[in-house]
Amino acid sequence: MPLHLEEAVQADVPALVDCLFAAYSDPYHPFVDIVFPGAGRNAPEGKKPAADRFLASWKTNPYEKWVKVLDSETGQIVGTSRWAVYTENPFPKGPPHVEATWQPEGSLIREYLTFLVNDRLERQAARCSKANVYLGTMGVRPSHRRQGASTMMVQWGVDRAKELDLEMFVEASWYGSQVYQRFGFRYVDEFRFKRPPEKEGDVGWDELEKKHPFEGLWFWRPRDSAATASKT
Repeated sequence: MPLHLEEAVQADVPALVDCLFAAYSDPYHPFVDIVFPGAGRNAPEGKKPAADRFLASWKTNPYEKWVKVLDSETGQIVGTSRWAVYTENPFPKGPPHVEATWQPEGSLIREYLTFLVNDRLERQAARCSKANVYLGTMGVRPSHRRQGASTMMVQWGVDRAKELDLEMFVEASWYGSQVYQRFGFRYVDEFRFKRPPEKEGDVGWDELEKKHPFEGLWFWRPRDSAATASKT
């Protein structure tokens, strides 16, 4: 099945979400399933709300770009990734506060998710305070894995970074880490969250951490000019 890559447009968002839901449901991603309810189960009722949120973000973020990988025979989107090509500090005023409004008001899961999302944003702001290329989301349909789709998308991002001489960051799973390392990304550390002190010993919080853990790795790719200079 030959594949080819194109930059996506906003009209593609429903199809991009359909691809992501298929990717995140096999294997099941318990944390993604609460960030975008239904994604981990490929639930049809979750796709429109997710598409609405992705589209709203894209319309308000001038740095955001999406790419898509298509099956050249069927035209189906079989892989997609969400990038931000920041030409300046993306957090000049510090990280924004995000409330998990898609979860029920007053619920423990909303409190848990709001804490984790903002903790992650604080870490991103601390690390990514200069112009950079940031990969936030990537997924490939199970039917089209191991055919080069991920490699094509990461190559697209690396090409943008080389053109602008920018460093790169990505949050990755162990499952997908090898593709980034092939492109010169370096492992930085794991996500390790310390719950709020008031939640120590909270049984409900314990259950959420077990059921919907946020696990991931930070990878960084230096600017090509900086990497070259370090070798001379």
